[in-house]
Amino acid sequence: MTKRDLISEIQAKKLRFPDYHQASFRLFYLQHGFDQYEKTTTQAGPIHSLFLIGIVACLEVAIRDAIRKLIDHGSPFIDRISQFKDGLRLDVNVGRALHDRKISFGDLVSHLLPVSNVEQINSHFSVLFASDFRQVLTDAREFVEPSIPELLGDDLGDETEQPEADLESGDSARPLLPIPDVGDLMASLGRLFRARHIAAHEADFELISSDDVHGFFRTAEIFIHALDEIVSQIVEPNTPRTALGMALVAAKEAGKAHNQMKELEKKLLSLFSGQEIIMTGTDDASEIEPFRATQEAFEKLVDAEVAFELARAGMISGNGRRMLESQTLREFCEFRIKRLQRAVDDIQTLWDIKRLEQS
Repeated sequence: MTKRDLISEIQAKKLRFPDYHQASFRLFYLQHGFDQYEKTTTQAGPIHSLFLIGIVACLEVAIRDAIRKLIDHGSPFIDRISQFKDGLRLDVNVGRALHDRKISFGDLVSHLLPVSNVEQINSHFSVLFASDFRQVLTDAREFVEPSIPELLGDDLGDETEQPEADLESGDSARPLLPIPDVGDLMASLGRLFRARHIAAHEADFELISSDDVHGFFRTAEIFIHALDEIVSQIVEPNTPRTALGMALVAAKEAGKAHNQMKELEKKLLSLFSGQEIIMTGTDDASEIEPFRATQEAFEKLVDAEVAFELARAGMISGNGRRMLESQTLREFCEFRIKRLQRAVDDIQTLWDIKRLEQS
């Protein structure tokens, strides 16, 4: 038997579907197709079973992506992968790919674990959560958007000008959590997987009615949404989801990076003067003017990069514009911070050497 090339399988999947984690969108797209199909026929037939196979495919995508995210999030989830019953096959090539970050541990584990029935799914997530997965689903709750004071924290005062809120607030979204009856949900998932198996492996296409398909769509929708909420609230706790919230967080992070950069610039200017006194006995620092030129050039560069990003984004305004501006500023400030810190470290090292020579 030819040995599987796990690395190629995982990389090929990523190339085919770079957004493969968006199982909910794919399910919505599939359901829209089923609704359109129902308008053309009133009788159940083989096509119903094909939609059934599609529903399970969306579930498998959601499940594997949840496993990947949890493991790649780190401890305690990555510490528990040795508990999986089937074990993980690791050869030299896979180990090298993990080391070179061509694939992640989450990629590997989520690709290998079987997820073809409810028992396997319940077992995998019970291992990862170190708790009965049914209870985890029972405890699942909808995300609560952080308030503006929570997002701003102590960094910005009450009188800070706040951007106008977008029309999207999430209030109109249909609440799906808590799940009314987890037992019924898992039982419905069990029926769905069994019906898929019969259709896919026994070619029996007459078991599924239109009502069955609608019910299975609803089951998959609830399960995928609950799983996504559970994982998202672990991996990205208290991360806002509205445009206003994301814009405020982006501005806050950009402000922190900008302040850190400015503090390093002040420190470096002070060190330049001190270096001249220690090294030459004068305070005529020859590096100051060239350094001030870099400050001016950097500010112009950031302005140009922001303009470039906005041009690439096209028609964007309000909170979206503010978020893009903040993200660009933060990225360039973080780049400059590394260079400034290296310069500070170099000067302080020279000072230490000079002091040792003078002592």
